[in-house]
Amino acid sequence: MGNTKQYIFLRSDLKSYSVGALVAQGSHASIAAIERYHDHPQTMSYVKDLGNMTTVVYQITENDVETIKSNLDMLEIGYFEWVEDADIVTCICTRPIDLSNNKGFIEMKKTLKLFR
Repeated sequence: MGNTKQYIFLRSDLKSYSVGALVAQGSHASIAAIERYHDHPQTMSYVKDLGNMTTVVYQITENDVETIKSNLDMLEIGYFEWVEDADIVTCICTRPIDLSNNKGFIEMKKTLKLFR
């Protein structure tokens, strides 16, 4: 699996959500992205080695959502946008990505903070 990781961009500005609710949002988005891209070679490799799956969670705000989606679209990286209550984007989750072939994504993630 090597450099293959899944990335979750989770909203940190949703103050009315408990920590548990935020974890659930990321979990839903992760499963949805895996299902949507289950035939992609990097996804198949990622789930084949369940004990070594790596997921990285970055914090974003509502203002970052469109930029993240635009960057992922430009880099041709598949993702799933999790929407709660019909209009609140709570997180964006990528399909598993092999970073050894994706310098653009490496540059993008340098501008983000890990979720705390």
